[in-house]
Amino acid sequence: TDDDKAYETPEQLKALFTAENADILNGAELEVEITNSKITAIKKLTLVNNTSSTRTLDGANATYSFPIVVQMNNAIIKNLTAATIITGEDATGGITLQNVNVKERFVVEDGYSRLFTVNLQKSSVNTTQLMRNRVTITSTNKLPFLFVSEDAYEMTLNGAVGQLQYERAGYFTLYGSGSIDQMNVYHD
Repeated sequence: TDDDKAYETPEQLKALFTAENADILNGAELEVEITNSKITAIKKLTLVNNTSSTRTLDGANATYSFPIVVQMNNAIIKNLTAATIITGEDATGGITLQNVNVKERFVVEDGYSRLFTVNLQKSSVNTTQLMRNRVTITSTNKLPFLFVSEDAYEMTLNGAVGQLQYERAGYFTLYGSGSIDQMNVYHD
């Protein structure tokens, strides 16, 4: 912690703080609320790791109400339910979600690395928000809603999408073997 005090690990984090997750949690940032020397709320977990090798976070089939932000190379997140997962602008290479349930949003923010791969293996995502160009999304489960921002004018889709909403005044190039039930295009 910033204040050099020791705090008891909240129940919600005990499944994450394991020897198996030590590599990916090395350097992670945990934003919390503290009242009377106790962690009373977890606001955000940010995974930051500058190695080029793939790191894995195993959630031990627990549910996490706070956002998980990934600012690292080639992350694998598995076996958890989360409100929101965000790949930040510093994330490179790609992200794999295995057996993950994202209840609210999965966001791929615009970033420095333009070639980015998203693998959703046996994972359910309520809303996927794509803000980065040249992303390949592969999903074994149907994505109910995929929002593509104007920054993402080229993407590859390998999987099924219920509704794709695209907001751009110019062109949009879609590659892959995916299927889309409904596509809405909005522009000024």
